[in-house]
Amino acid sequence: MQIRSFLVPVLGLLALLGLVGHAAAQSGTLALDTKWHAMNNNFSISLPSDWTRDVSDEIGNANAAFTAPDGNLVVGVSAFAPGEGWTFEALIAEAERQMFQGAETVREQEVTLSELGGIMRRYDMTTQDGPMMTVAVYLDAQSQAFVLWAVAPMAMAQTRMQEAEQIMNSFVFNGAPPPEDVLTPPVLAGLALSDGPRTAAAFPDSAFRLPLDADRLFADLLLIGAGGPGHVGFDLVAVETGETLWTGTQAADATAELTLRQTLPRPEAGWRRGLYQLSVTWNGTLLGSRMFLMEATP
Repeated sequence: MQIRSFLVPVLGLLALLGLVGHAAAQSGTLALDTKWHAMNNNFSISLPSDWTRDVSDEIGNANAAFTAPDGNLVVGVSAFAPGEGWTFEALIAEAERQMFQGAETVREQEVTLSELGGIMRRYDMTTQDGPMMTVAVYLDAQSQAFVLWAVAPMAMAQTRMQEAEQIMNSFVFNGAPPPEDVLTPPVLAGLALSDGPRTAAAFPDSAFRLPLDADRLFADLLLIGAGGPGHVGFDLVAVETGETLWTGTQAADATAELTLRQTLPRPEAGWRRGLYQLSVTWNGTLLGSRMFLMEATP
């Protein structure tokens, strides 16, 4: 399990819930086949593609709730920038006041998730739908704070919280500051998309509309700055669904000026008409992104 204690070995989320040792029916492993990127708040989380989602992502404030098809498990994440003078204890108190009012704290332990330290608590609460079990993970990222949570009926908690564990453990925070000895990333001075080979020595213009029948796409990059040796990362996302269609990396040595080309393969199910976004990173730091539209050829 990726959620782990600072102080003692953790048996898993079910240990916190008090369910270890119970003869619970085993839930199936979820297919986390899509990913929601909160681009404005530097994190992502994976979930099954058939779950419904209610999401918002504004600078300094993101909220998402993902609901299983049967409605018996909801997993969510909130992110915000607390501002000056806040404390981690005040964050937890405010989240409990807004989200878990009237709930009873049953267990608590210190955890880390995506290299962020925090607190995980289990609550028991009663709603109009009956007794519920709730788990909340509070994470401190200094300039940002996160609350991951899951709610399921008490009668189903032994199995449904295993599914919640999978989703919560897929949380990735991308905004951690790099080590002091890491060179400043290069600047992405150019990012051009096309469906064919380059025909000129000059850096190409980027196309916004690209044909649905393209076997592959190409991304041309222009990097400026002494970033040194590293890896350029690529993340291709369908904007309307949030699904990650492809990720890749390419080793590079950014000295003064560097151009490189990356092939973007056609998805297995083919291109679908709509908006896509290609994000580019350098050793995990986001350099920039570009959106484009796939549409039928006239």
